[in-house]
Parts: sequence; C-alpha cells; structure tokens
Amino acid sequence: MIYARQRFSRMNDLEVAGTGDLLCDRLDGNRYFTKLPFDLATLKAEIATFRTLIVAARDGSRTIIAQRNKQRAEVVRLMSLLVRYVEIACGDDMDAFRTSGLTPAYQNRRSQEQLSEMIRRIVFGPNSGRVQIFIKAYPRAAAYQLRWAQIIGEEAPTNWTVKESITRVKSATVLDLSPGKRYAIQCRALVDGGCTDWTDSVIFICT
Repeated sequence: MIYARQRFSRMNDLEVAGTGDLLCDRLDGNRYFTKLPFDLATLKAEIATFRTLIVAARDGSRTIIAQRNKQRAEVVRLMSLLVRYVEIACGDDMDAFRTSGLTPAYQNRRSQEQLSEMIRRIVFGPNSGRVQIFIKAYPRAAAYQLRWAQIIGEEAPTNWTVKESITRVKSATVLDLSPGKRYAIQCRALVDGGCTDWTDSVIFICT
C-alpha cells in the first residue's frame, strides 16, 4: 500500500489550512477518487472557520485560542479521513495517488510481491470491507476457485466460503467481507481431469 506523509502536528495553523485547501482542490472532481467519505464542502467550511479563529486568536484571548485549537483538531480529523481514503482507493497506483496532491511517505514493496502460488496481491477497496483479489494465471487452467474463512483465535479456519468459476485473471475478483476481522484466503485452479490443491493461506485483516 502507498502511504501518505502526514506531518500535521509539525505544521503551523496556516500550513494546516493551506494543506486542507490543496487537498479539497485536488480531490474535487478527481476521477480516481469518486466515493469520498464526506462532502468536500464540509471540510471547506471547517477550514474557513479555522482561518477566522486564527486571526481572532492573535488578540491573545484564552477562550478564542481554545476554540482555534479545537477547530484545528476538527480540520485535521477530516483531512486524516481523506488521506486514509486516498491511500486505500488509489489501489497501489502511484499516478492516481499523486493526483490527490499528497506526498508518499514510502511504498510498502511487500504489497507488490506475489502472496502465494496463485494469489498475486490483495488490494483494499474504497469502501470498508471490500477487498480485491488478483489471481496469477496457472498453466492450462480453465477457471479458478477462491475460498476464504474468518480466523477466530488460534484455531485453523474450517467454515470456508467458496467462490466458483472465476475465469478472468486480468481483473480483480471483488469480495465483501467484515471490516476489522482476520481472514485466511486460498485459491486453486480447475484443470483437465480435476483441480489443483488449495494454495497456502494468505492471512490478512480486512479494513
């Protein structure tokens, strides 16, 4: 996954407001990020209030300073939600990520490595619980099956759900799972005369 560099705590108030303005500007109408967690007008209004309080707090009023600090926290909270959304929704596409105006902190290269014999990678979708599974082509395979199960405690999963007859490996297979739960997922190929063994489990926590 591509992570954004977040240094809100090191920014002064005007830098926070300016970063929020830039984020709103770059996400407004962005074709890569169409399912924002909230209307950008909400953040714009909070930034406008924040800017007003920044100016008012120059008089040194403790009450106004407290209001400014509280407003800053709200602006940062909303910005953090957008940052998290971009990190997930970009789908490891650096070009898409950069259209948001955010700066990548680092890219987890492990997400680019093949996870098992037939599962190339797992990408978390823009909505909570939505997972995209990318399958690696197996020689002479007519189709594939995926199966997944929630892991509870330290016991091996037994209650598997199977998705049958996956024939397209160039596009992702989309699953809807429960956010915050730990899952095991396996894949096998359907070939002439039967099927391969299930691959080793890939373990992940759904976000």
